[in-house]
Amino acid sequence: MTAKMTSNPGNSDGKVRVAYFDDQLLFREALASVLDESGAITVVRSHGHSARDARLLLDAPVSVILVSLDGQTNDPMVTLREMRHVVPELPLCALVAVDRLDKAREALLAGCKGAVSTAATLSMLIAALENLARGQAFVDPTLGGRLLARTPHRGSGVRDAKNGSETDLAANLREMGKNL
Repeated sequence: MTAKMTSNPGNSDGKVRVAYFDDQLLFREALASVLDESGAITVVRSHGHSARDARLLLDAPVSVILVSLDGQTNDPMVTLREMRHVVPELPLCALVAVDRLDKAREALLAGCKGAVSTAATLSMLIAALENLARGQAFVDPTLGGRLLARTPHRGSGVRDAKNGSETDLAANLREMGKNL
């Protein structure tokens, strides 16, 4: 039996309600505090990575899930996949180091609708969370450009000049780029 999610992205205070998952307690508490102080974001849940923590979101007023992928004790992809299973209607945003393109790519392919590098500004992260809450995908330009440049294309690993085919990830990144 699965409970019904009670997300409320259009809440009365106008803030985006975020659940944030990161095993690094110091960074999690610091970022949650800074996001709360921004005036645009409210962190309603903050936990380490654990598949069981996904169930904590079933009755929480969450509009976006932020999942940190770097420097974790537990595998953040397990958390991410469990979120996709338990609350598939909520958009996920991966927070990843700019040099960890493999992690960003894996997260996007696993269902994240957004990705922001730790090299981005706070305003970029807030913009990503706001866009995701409105149903728009978002990848920060630094991370997105590097992902596009390194995304292998179908066939020989380069763009096929005859049919112009590209991977689904490349097509998704181009679509996400329209929101920048």
